[in-house]
Amino acid sequence: MQKTVSLFLTLVICACNFVALPLGTPTVGKQFTPTANATAETSPQTSSAPTTQENQAPIGSTRNCLQIEKGTPEDIVLQGRIVTKANDSNKLVVFPPDEYFSNELSNIYGNAVLGISPDSQWLVYELDDTPENFITIAGFSSITDTRWTTQIPAIARDISHWTYWMDDERLVFNIYLENPIVVNMFTGEMEDVDVRHTEFYLDDSPTILLSRSLDRVIAYRNLPEEPPSIVLWDLPSKTELWRIYITTEVAIRILTQTSPTGEKIAVSGSLEPFVDPIFLDLFLVDWDGNVMQLTTLRDAGLTTSLIEQIQWSPNGRYLAFWLNEFLAVYDTTTQVVTDYCVRTSDSMSFSPHWSPNSQQIVFNGDAPPPGSGPIIVVDIVKGSAVEIQENGYYVEGWMSDMR
Repeated sequence: MQKTVSLFLTLVICACNFVALPLGTPTVGKQFTPTANATAETSPQTSSAPTTQENQAPIGSTRNCLQIEKGTPEDIVLQGRIVTKANDSNKLVVFPPDEYFSNELSNIYGNAVLGISPDSQWLVYELDDTPENFITIAGFSSITDTRWTTQIPAIARDISHWTYWMDDERLVFNIYLENPIVVNMFTGEMEDVDVRHTEFYLDDSPTILLSRSLDRVIAYRNLPEEPPSIVLWDLPSKTELWRIYITTEVAIRILTQTSPTGEKIAVSGSLEPFVDPIFLDLFLVDWDGNVMQLTTLRDAGLTTSLIEQIQWSPNGRYLAFWLNEFLAVYDTTTQVVTDYCVRTSDSMSFSPHWSPNSQQIVFNGDAPPPGSGPIIVVDIVKGSAVEIQENGYYVEGWMSDMR
């Protein structure tokens, strides 16, 4: 997802205190049976009504504090290539180095990267040298060695917009103060989705997500007379299906993420309107409003909990996210959240990125400004954390390499 924003949120969090606090009650000697709402994302949602707080199972937790080792991309086995952008030149660079990728990425220099498709096959970017009232999207695949361009006349280049992938073919353009536009990157087919109903009061933020059928929307709602919230709406009937509470300060952060099949949404929020301090928990909701609470961090001993930048693994089993700026992973099969005690330098701007095989996570680690922080690869199977590159590169994502 791409957008340039400026927001300063002050959260007083001591890293040493965080490491010393438990995330929840360890599951030693106790097993939790996953429900239909909490199992791996590939299982269909069968509930017909929203669950209640009483039947939500507590979470298990474990701490796996990793020591970051120094290494190189060649020291660890990476599936595919990690795409990064150099801080000093905006040049795209891949790790491990590869002549094919380097030659292709040199053609993209100076153009804004919109993202890598969920199947890790396509790198999509916006061309700068296009007419004033158009934007032109281009992409290439490292697997098929093919390229394409699509011109979109409905979006003026000077209009602020951010993007996200709806599926492996469609890219959604959320446009400031306008309806989102869904574009098929390969056919050029576009659809304007009317979400600007007066009843909704949808705020323009990265929280806006559409269902694949384009008849449901989940978005940040901001009205002076009510607490800030994230609301799931049915568009044809203008009916509210589900609501969770957040704060105005965190609304600009990425708090929602659709699953690989598009059937469910992981959401960060609170069941009740906020009182200080901030406590966000992780929830799983489908497009009918059936919900499962995945974490109960208020009872886990934390002084505050800010969950953001939620990212599904490609196989739909895991959710990676920042918890108070530290990497955590929720396993939908075991219902256990693991804290790796590894910190990012900017939890608002940087996302954790999954490898195509759902085994490794790459992100920008902690470092003092300026710069984006070192590139860290965490392997959740091996239980390792390796710094493969020092400060100077911003991680864009992971591409498959099956040539």
